[in-house]
This record gives sequence, structure tokens and C-alpha cells, in this order.
Amino acid sequence: MEPPSSLAQGLRPGAFPSTSWSAIWLAREQEPTTALAGLDRLCRKYWLPIVQFIQRHGHNAVAAEELAQQFLTRAVAKSLFTRADPERGRLRALLVTALRNFLIDVQRAQRPPTVPLPEGAGQLSADGQAPDQEFDRRWAEALLERCLTELERDYARRGRLELFLRLEPCLQDRSRQPASHAALAAEFGLTEGAVKAEVYRMRQRFRLLVREEIAATVNTTAELEEELRHLFRAFSS
Repeated sequence: MEPPSSLAQGLRPGAFPSTSWSAIWLAREQEPTTALAGLDRLCRKYWLPIVQFIQRHGHNAVAAEELAQQFLTRAVAKSLFTRADPERGRLRALLVTALRNFLIDVQRAQRPPTVPLPEGAGQLSADGQAPDQEFDRRWAEALLERCLTELERDYARRGRLELFLRLEPCLQDRSRQPASHAALAAEFGLTEGAVKAEVYRMRQRFRLLVREEIAATVNTTAELEEELRHLFRAFSS
């Protein structure tokens, strides 16, 4: 399901992923339009990991989206995002705790206390991942996807989208190389050396975009490096 134009205002279904303290600062603004923009940005970044976290707790896709909408509505109403503090830890940890509490409330409201949770709720998924691990993986995938999209837009603005599409497969896998430097050079009117240089620049730019995305979520260089390690651990798990 695609994100609504403004989850913060109407909180009808949306899209998501990473802690962004700059968005949280916006959400804390007294000016309503600025605050809503910050809340909307946060809701959109975390939608998909929340939906899939809920699914891992035994709900189907449709129910998970409905519950995600309810959770975000409650999170905004209770100022969950604006209570987040970088000195107290990552927003992901706060969200996971709040989600668990929310799902407990949902279970209590829908079933008598003696009725167990659905089989498999909260257990490992088919690929061996617990809901918390799955949340982190979806967060990592979404963050990398946002960076890839930004890089693609940059190439498109410079009229080099076709070159990007041919080189993109080697971005996240250094062992992968474009089909043929010579063929690409001939196709795009470049030298082989220019193609190799473009691959290098693309990788460097992508790496910078990832660092910038993460840097907006932390306060120190040490935290940045730790979050980068966490990102790639989550992505490779």
C-alpha cells in the first residue's frame, strides 16, 4: 500500500524506515504546519517495518496495515515521536517497545485472557528471524532503498539515467561488475577508463548518501560508525 499524502494529519495507510532526529525536531515545533511535516516524514519512514513487525506477530497483511494505522494514530496522539531523545537511545528501540505494548492491548481487546495468541505469533519467521530482527532488516533495506532512489534521481537530473541503470547492479555487491566495460564504453561514447571511474564515483556517492542518512539519526562520529555497522549487520542477517 502506498503512503497517504499526510499520515500525520489523517493517518490513513502509508509507507516507512530510520530514526531521523531532524524530523523529530520538526515534529516538536510549535508551528502546526512545520510540526505536521516532521510527523508525516517520520510516519512515512517507519511504515513498512511496523507493518511487517505486526505480521510477524500473527496478523495477515490487511489486518497488519489497519493495525499499523491505529498504532501510528495512537503514537501521534500520545506524542511518542516528540518524546524521543537521542541521548536515551535509538527511536527504533522506542518503537519496538511501544509496538509490543500496542499489540498486547489489541490481543486483550479482541480475545478473552484464556485464549492464546495465534500460533507462531512473536516466534521466528520461516527464515529464522525474530520480529525484532525482521524490523531491523526492513529498516536497513528501506534506508538503502531511499539512498539508491536519491542516487538514481541525481543521474536522471544529469541526463545519465540509462548509464545508472546499467551500472547500478554493482553498487551493493563489489564482486559484481557491469557486463562489459568495453561494451558500455562503446554504447555511451566513453573510454573504458571513464566507465571504471564512473563505477568508482557511483559507489562513493552511494556510500556518502548512506552516511548522510545515518548521520541525521545520531549525535557523534562514534554513534555514526556503530549505526553503520548495525545497518550492514541487519541487512546481511
